[in-house]
Amino acid sequence: MLQSPVRADTRNDNSHMKFLSIHLLTIGLCVPAHSAALTLVQAERLAAKHHPLIAEAVAKWNAAEHRAVQAGLRPNPNLVARTEGIPLNGNPQNGDFLVGVTQRIRLNQTGRLSKKVAEAQRDQAALSFTTAERKVREDVRGAFATALYAQVSEHLFLERIDILRTNASLVKALVAAGDLVAEASEVAHADLDHEELDLAEARALKFRSFAALAAAIGRTNLVIRRVTGELSTNLALDDLLRASGVLDELPALLAAGSSVKARELQARLARASRVPALNLGLMYRRQQRSRRNTIDIEAAISLPLFDSKESAAKAFEDDAKAARAKAAQLRQTAAAALTKLQSELKSALNRATHIRDEILPHQQKILDRRRALFEAGETSRLDYEAAKLKFTEERRHYLEFLHEAHRLWAQLTPFLSE
Repeated sequence: MLQSPVRADTRNDNSHMKFLSIHLLTIGLCVPAHSAALTLVQAERLAAKHHPLIAEAVAKWNAAEHRAVQAGLRPNPNLVARTEGIPLNGNPQNGDFLVGVTQRIRLNQTGRLSKKVAEAQRDQAALSFTTAERKVREDVRGAFATALYAQVSEHLFLERIDILRTNASLVKALVAAGDLVAEASEVAHADLDHEELDLAEARALKFRSFAALAAAIGRTNLVIRRVTGELSTNLALDDLLRASGVLDELPALLAAGSSVKARELQARLARASRVPALNLGLMYRRQQRSRRNTIDIEAAISLPLFDSKESAAKAFEDDAKAARAKAAQLRQTAAAALTKLQSELKSALNRATHIRDEILPHQQKILDRRRALFEAGETSRLDYEAAKLKFTEERRHYLEFLHEAHRLWAQLTPFLSE
C-alpha cells in the first residue's frame, strides 16, 4: 500500500534506458527557459516537477491523506454554559446557572467504517497519481522520440541535398560537354528542388515537435533548440516481456478497483448510520434563589422517522455496481490495447532490424565498391554519388521505422512496471 505522496522525480529513472540509449549532458535538472538542449532523462524529470496533471494528482493525494487522518476520530464534546428561569419582573440574578459538557456517543460502526472509506479513497488517489505520472511520462517519451526523429531527419535531408547539389553540378558539366542531354540537367535540378521542399517540411516538423515536447513537459516557455540521444532498438523486446501479464498491476485498473471498494464501504457506512447515536449531557446547576447545587443528566437519541438512510445506502450500492462495470470495461480496453501495441511494436522492430542487419550492410558494401571503383577511375563520380544517395534513402527508411517503434514504445509506457 502506498503510504504518503512522493514526488515522481525521486524515483529511479534507469528503466527506460533499455530502449533509448541516452548520452547524458552535464547540465542541471532545473533547465531554465532559454536552455538549448535536453535529454530524455531531463525531460521526464522536468515534467515530474512542472506538469499540471502531476501537480493536480499530488494535491488530491495530499487531500485524501488528510481526510484519512481525520476520518474516524471521536466527535468533540460540547462545553455548555447557560442560565435558565430568569424572572421577567424580578431580579435577573435569581435564575439558574448551568455549566457542563455534552458528548455524542456512537452506537454503531460508523467511526471504523468512515476510517476505511477514507483509507480506500486515499489509496485510490495514490493510484491515480501513479496513473497520471505514467500518462505524463508516455506523452514526454512520445514527444521526445518525435523531436529526436525530426532533428535527425533534418540532418539526413541536409546530407542528401549536398549529394543532389553535387549531382546537379556534375550533370550540368556533362550536359555542357555533350555527354548528356539537356533534360538530364532539368531532372537533376527538379530532384534538388523537391528535396529542398522536403527539408523545409522537416524543419517545420522539428519546430512543431520541439514545441510539443515543451508542452508535454508542462513548460510551454521552455525553448528547446536541440535534443540529445540516439534512436536504438536494442533490448526493446525486454520491455515487451515486462509488459506481458501486468494488467493486474496496472495503476488505472487498481484505482478503479479501489473506487469499487470505496463505494461498497460507503454503502455499509450509510446503513450503519441508520443506528442513531446517543447524546449524553452532564450539567452542574446552581439555583440562585435557593442557593442549591444540583446535577442534571440528559440522554437523547434521534428517532429515524423521516431519514432512514436506506436510499443513500442503495445509491452507494448502485455506484459500486457502476464502478465495477467501469473497471471491467477498463480491463478489457487495456488488454486489447496492450495486445495491439505489442503486435505493432514487434512488427516495427522486425522491419527496423531487417533494414539495419540486412539492407544497410548491403548498401554499405555497394557504396564502398563504388567508392573504390571511382577512386580507381573505373566509374564516374555520378555513379558514386548515386550510390551515396541510395544509401541515405535506406537510412531514412530505417529512421522512419525507428520513429514508429519509439511512438509505439511510448504508448506502452503505462503498462510497464518501473
